[in-house]
Amino acid sequence: MLDISNFWVYQWGMLDRMLNSVAPDTDNGCVWAGMGLGKTVVGLTYAEEMLRAKEVKKVLVVSTKKAAEHTWAGECTEWDHLAHQVDYTHLLFGNPAQRAAKLGKQGIHIINQENLPWLVSGYGQKWPYDMVLIDDCKGFKRASSRTFMAMRHVLPKVNHLKFLNGTPMPNGYRQLWPQIFCVDKGKRLFRTYGEYERHYFQQEPYSYKWTFRGDRDKQDIDQKLLDIAFSVDIEDYLEVPAALNPPPITAKLPTKLRKQYDQLEEDFFVALEHGEEVEALSAANLQGKLAQFSNGAIYTDPGNAKSDYVVIHDLKLELLREVVEEANGENLIVAYNFRSDWERIKKAFPKAVHVNDGPNVVKKWNKGEIAMLCCHPASAGHGLNLQYGGRTIVWFGSEWSLELNQQMQERVGAVRQMQSGLNRKPRYLRLAIEGTVEQDIANSIRNKAKEQSDLMDYVKMGRESRAARP
Repeated sequence: MLDISNFWVYQWGMLDRMLNSVAPDTDNGCVWAGMGLGKTVVGLTYAEEMLRAKEVKKVLVVSTKKAAEHTWAGECTEWDHLAHQVDYTHLLFGNPAQRAAKLGKQGIHIINQENLPWLVSGYGQKWPYDMVLIDDCKGFKRASSRTFMAMRHVLPKVNHLKFLNGTPMPNGYRQLWPQIFCVDKGKRLFRTYGEYERHYFQQEPYSYKWTFRGDRDKQDIDQKLLDIAFSVDIEDYLEVPAALNPPPITAKLPTKLRKQYDQLEEDFFVALEHGEEVEALSAANLQGKLAQFSNGAIYTDPGNAKSDYVVIHDLKLELLREVVEEANGENLIVAYNFRSDWERIKKAFPKAVHVNDGPNVVKKWNKGEIAMLCCHPASAGHGLNLQYGGRTIVWFGSEWSLELNQQMQERVGAVRQMQSGLNRKPRYLRLAIEGTVEQDIANSIRNKAKEQSDLMDYVKMGRESRAARP
């Protein structure tokens, strides 16, 4: 069992900032630290310190379901100074009656983001949690999301609120506002999302792309967040081995399929070989259809994600088979996009196991008992420690979300490998079809990653400049 003396220096920095806010108007804040840097144990240590000092009475952790089950609920069993939390840490899972039966218990309650509205509506103005720790900003990207609206309703009752995440704005600055509003109730970035959007952003008339209105708008936002955000870069403290990220493993569409792909991209419509018709209803829908085409199976009903699909090629499956053969027995995680991907992978590789196949799948994977673990990034990309079972993630398809890309890859990331005593570099392999939307997705991810990295670097530099003042 680990002890608090095993904290890394950057974890002490995170804890210090959580306990000692530098903002003049709030004790709330954001801790932005990369995946695998131990935010969970820091958050629970912070909660423990505040409970012991009687600064707070009741703590709520809001997380994704898998992270709540596999990380937050079990973290106290790994650390000696938190071991007693096992007696007063309660998962608010199950049906409404089962969840309600635990509400009267004192201590630390953990709930998944989807059930936060249920909790808020049940308590109303009698909200008992004066500390809220929010792990991952998934439910706080849009001002209209049910999770954000529920949290907003009880903000006056919360004295200590902290966001703990590694991807604060995975798809750009427009996603920042709900988080920051929860921290300062609108003092820094306006009281409504509409004001924030009108002040800083404009939408280009033809591409519909959102851009900043002025040259200094980005810097203005960054500057306003310096006293409420704390950013940690592991490379400032430790020498982290770079992940192996080779160029994509590619295949070309045969001539007939290339013509069909180009027609779909140009006309939003294509008739397939056996008469099936595929239509895209919008530009966004078209992107999905093109991604399906690249992966090898396309859904025929444009408005129904559960409709039948038509298999049009096995190029990706052939590439995956090559990867399996070259892996020479090494266990693989395969990240897929669509239900059709998983069903076809399972048919081609009968021993493949889905991460949701049972409660013991993660344990079996980490024991090396599963050769191919398949998962959708949205269901396995947060909170799971998968580094013990392997180091390689194979992307069967391309994912638009920067957050899901980064979170998925960090399940076996370099920091997790290193901190677990595993002397190996993670490896990320991407399967791609040349000349398709997958190249656009790759470019988009690179741009989003740079924008987010710039913000976190700015916050970090602001902290360092304050520390250097006499």
